[in-house]
Amino acid sequence: MERKGMQVIKDVASKTAGLVFFSLLAIALGIVFGVMFERWVGPEQGVPTTGGDVQTPFEELTMNEPAVEPSVPGTAEPAPVVEGTAVKFKVKVGPYPEYTEAAKAADNLRAQGYPVYLANKAPYLIQVGAFANRDNALSLKAELTGKGFTVAVQPE
Repeated sequence: MERKGMQVIKDVASKTAGLVFFSLLAIALGIVFGVMFERWVGPEQGVPTTGGDVQTPFEELTMNEPAVEPSVPGTAEPAPVVEGTAVKFKVKVGPYPEYTEAAKAADNLRAQGYPVYLANKAPYLIQVGAFANRDNALSLKAELTGKGFTVAVQPE
């Protein structure tokens, strides 16, 4: 009888140890795959910092549909963009070596009324404008430079 009682205890202990082992294995795999997924779709993957909708990453921006260029803060109305106008010049702020620095600068620019798109890899660049006209791009560059930002105009 005592032997049978010991066997029951061994069986229960063995099953409990197996359940604990597989539970820990499932948790570990969940953490590993969760981290991998987060890196794959996380905030440092070039998702624009404006709005909650997922948009095209910074490097793939195009102007194929009619839109309105942002107004320069302090002006009355934005200038309309002619339908089908190709983007020839992009105004970019940066580069920043760390994503957190770029995100702070992007928040600052957004608070000032600029549309902001953040690059998905280092060095982190922030696109603030896309223009068909070089003079408009240079005007925005001069304005942002006057506010203390490092700015470049990139021809497409």
